[in-house]
Amino acid sequence: KMEVTQSHTKKPQFTNLAQRETPIHPISERFHQLLHSKEGPRIFVKRDDLTECTMSGNKVRKLEYILQDAQQKQSSIVITCGALQSNHTRATAIAAARKGMKAYVLLKSSDGRAPSKNEGNVLLTMMVGAKIKYCAGKDYSKKDRIMQQMAQEMKDMGETPYIIPQGGSSLLGLWGHIDLMEEVKLHQEKNGEKFSHIVCAVGTGGTLAGLILGRLIHNMDIEIIGVPIWGDAPRFRKTIDDHVSEFMKHYQLIDPSSEGSSHLSIRDYHLLDGYAGRGYSIPYDAEIQWAQHLAMSDGIILDHSYTGKAFYGLVDSIQKEKFNLNSKILFLHTGGVFGLFASK
Repeated sequence: KMEVTQSHTKKPQFTNLAQRETPIHPISERFHQLLHSKEGPRIFVKRDDLTECTMSGNKVRKLEYILQDAQQKQSSIVITCGALQSNHTRATAIAAARKGMKAYVLLKSSDGRAPSKNEGNVLLTMMVGAKIKYCAGKDYSKKDRIMQQMAQEMKDMGETPYIIPQGGSSLLGLWGHIDLMEEVKLHQEKNGEKFSHIVCAVGTGGTLAGLILGRLIHNMDIEIIGVPIWGDAPRFRKTIDDHVSEFMKHYQLIDPSSEGSSHLSIRDYHLLDGYAGRGYSIPYDAEIQWAQHLAMSDGIILDHSYTGKAFYGLVDSIQKEKFNLNSKILFLHTGGVFGLFASK
């Protein structure tokens, strides 16, 4: 039953990596005047770009649970995968080094070769001594099989490997954003503030699934909105629903709406389609323009792969009057600034 997990009797252990209780900053009046000339929705930013310096972003929350499990299993090396400028692989490599483990990462590059210049997330990953394997884009769909081969290679060398799925989107990783929702709830109670919506980028679906579960476990009344930064909404809805269902089954949780309760269902969330542009990590003019407006008005820097697209999706939806005028919208800044140093 839901009450079991609400008392946290089944909550797994985690290892300390992140600066938790990241601040919530109201966006300035300067920015809101650009957004709408009259009264309108107010935007606040949950600054998860401040979770840690080099591990910055949402991934470190997931890694606190995942690496605790890896350590309990006495793993010596973690294996994971991502795009060339993946925030997840960078955070994983640094977190592993912090905990005395090695890292071996699979990175997708257009031709399967190392980039001519090591910059951004790749540079940081290399600095902590992670081993990198490059894979051509056309072969990346076989990433799980390739990671199994990497694990076997490490076993043959006497290592004890631990595989982390792309984005850290695993059953354990979901707890990171269940915790975030508790932080939001405590902030609301402490400050007498009530957010109507929380909005975040969707790349693998794990963060959004964690928010949905966090709303359930911490009994919150808030609308959850995800902005796919590649692909489309139907593909992500299935992925997110699968993450949530697997978690509900494992922890024996019950969707309260299925029992006639007025609580929001785990199926009650929205995906804003149409903001992915031409694909993953390919920015577009409107996204860059609004990211620059925010940087100039508030000194908050967004990246071009995730937060820039998600923030533009929010801004465009406000301008199209898709939110009530009195909405208080919490935008989750999931980090990613290092990718900017490799952007052309």
